Amino acid sequence: TDGWLTLGVRADEAAAPGWKVLFDGKTPEHWRGFRQPGFPDKGWVIEAGCLVHLKNGGGGDLVTRESYGDFEFEFEWKLGAGANSGVKYLLS
Repeated sequence: TDGWLTLGVRADEAAAPGWKVLFDGKTPEHWRGFRQPGFPDKGWVIEAGCLVHLKNGGGGDLVTRESYGDFEFEFEWKLGAGANSGVKYLLS
């Protein structure tokens, strides 16, 4: 794998009031492809509790299924050599 992105909150904070876990390490239910109705059929896999984008796998960017207005977003990520990635927020 060339890079992975873990989304949501740490397991010890998952039940904290006011937090919504966006990735549970098992399903991409809160995510869809940008300008796509569902989660991409290719390019993204769940591996060892992480969302992993496969090198040259396609699939495009991910966005949340719901819109959020007032939020704090916490996540951990790791990129492989030569990767080009970032976080975009407040898109419409």
